[in-house]
Amino acid sequence: EIQRVTEAGSLQTFFQFQKKRFLWHEDEQVFSSPKFLVDESPKVGDFQKSKGHSGDLTHLRRLYGENSFDIPIPTFMELFKEHAVAPLFVFQVFCVALWLLDEFWYYSLFNLFMIISMEAAAVFQRLTALKEF
Repeated sequence: EIQRVTEAGSLQTFFQFQKKRFLWHEDEQVFSSPKFLVDESPKVGDFQKSKGHSGDLTHLRRLYGENSFDIPIPTFMELFKEHAVAPLFVFQVFCVALWLLDEFWYYSLFNLFMIISMEAAAVFQRLTALKEF
């Protein structure tokens, strides 16, 4: 979706694609990403002379976009389904099914309980790590 924003009397036209902003350049009649200082191969002295951005932060936010990165945290069941189709988990459940066909049903049910408990603990640990950041 193309967006138009009027700022300080000038119209800025842009769109976002895959979280990357593309600005309309009226003189060239093309959309391109905003130019950054590092795109122009600056010298070390340019960075040493820099005093930071003393200009309008609102203008810079509109030009470059917000400096944030949002990673959605999956639910417990989404992560558990991901773990449940892992090859090792599938192999272990298959072995439990084979042991159930034999006369080791006490051992196999206990083993199934332990396998599911270990996977649930791993999922909780992943969720805790994801929420930490």
